[in-house]
Amino acid sequence: MPVNYDLTADQVLRILGYNKPSGDTMINQFEREYNIKMPASLSSFLRIAYECPMLSTCDLKVSGSPGFLYEEIKTIIEERREEWNEDPEWCEEDDYYIYSKIPKEDWYKYTKDYLITGSGYGTGVVTYGICKDDMDKEDPPLYLLFEDNEPAGWELCSDTLTDFLMMQICYVILGIEYDTAEKVLIENGWNYKLYEGDKAVKRINTMGIDMQQAKKQLSWDERELVCGYDYVAKELFIISNSDNECEICIINK
Repeated sequence: MPVNYDLTADQVLRILGYNKPSGDTMINQFEREYNIKMPASLSSFLRIAYECPMLSTCDLKVSGSPGFLYEEIKTIIEERREEWNEDPEWCEEDDYYIYSKIPKEDWYKYTKDYLITGSGYGTGVVTYGICKDDMDKEDPPLYLLFEDNEPAGWELCSDTLTDFLMMQICYVILGIEYDTAEKVLIENGWNYKLYEGDKAVKRINTMGIDMQQAKKQLSWDERELVCGYDYVAKELFIISNSDNECEICIINK
C-alpha cells in the first residue's frame, strides 16, 4: 500500500483542501514590524493554517498577529503599576514587579524573550513559545510556560516545532478535546469516521497499515500517534494508541 507515514502538519492541511496562502499578509507584516524572519517551519505552517476554521479551538495561535513575551511583560507592568503603588506588600509577591524596577535591557537576567505561538485553548494555563535566540533556526525547539511559573519558568516542550505542530493537528482531527474538526470537515464534504477499541484494531489490520514502518510520535499524555496518507485510496488516517485504548480516524471523500 503506497502510504506516506511521514507527513508534516501543513501537508495534512493541504490534503484536506487548505491550499490558499491565507497567512502571507500576516507573516510579511510581522517580519517588517519586528525586523526578524519567522522560522521556516512556522511560516510554512501559518501560510496555510492562518484563520483555518478547523483549528479555531486548538492551542495554536492561528489568528491575529504573534508577539513576544517582553511585550506582554510591558503591558502587565502598565496594568498593575497603580495596584503596586496602592499595595506595596503585593509587590514582593508579584513575579512581574522586578521587571518594572530594571531597564528592559536587563530583563534577560531573569528570562529570555519568546515568540508566543499559542496557549491552552479555553483555559490559558499554559503558553507556548519559541525562544527569540532560536528564531534563526529552520525548525527550532518549542517551550512551554505554566501559569504558576510566569513569566520566567519556561520548560522544553518539544525538540522541534514540526513535531509539536504535527501532534496538535493529530489532536485536533481526533477530537481529543473538541469536535470542531469533525464538524468543519463534514461541512466541507469529507467523510469522517472514528473507530475505537477492537473495531479500531480490526480496521488498522484491514487497511494493511504497517505499524512497524509508520513514524510514531509520543504525546505529552502518553499517546502514541501515527498519521498517514494512502495515495491510492485517497484516505488520511490518524491512529492514537495508549495503554487503555486504540483509536483510528479515517477521512476521505
